[in-house]
Amino acid sequence: MVGRPKSDTKKCQEASKAKQKLQAHAVAAYKEELIKKVAGLLSCGAQAVCNKYMALHKQETRKEIHLNHATIINHSNGKCT
Repeated sequence: MVGRPKSDTKKCQEASKAKQKLQAHAVAAYKEELIKKVAGLLSCGAQAVCNKYMALHKQETRKEIHLNHATIINHSNGKCT
């Protein structure tokens, strides 16, 4: 039996939650990279972390979510946006 189509608000809400979840993972990974940088090890920047997590998400879900590297930096510093 066919279900009902999702409303536009529900689609937007699910997309927003998916982006927040992906951003949280990217912030955690960027914080780990900062720890590596302080220790003197080779580390990558915020833009590389964002690209990595965007590619992983696209592989898993076939949906593209854009992450801004400046937002990831701000979140890792404790700012809201």
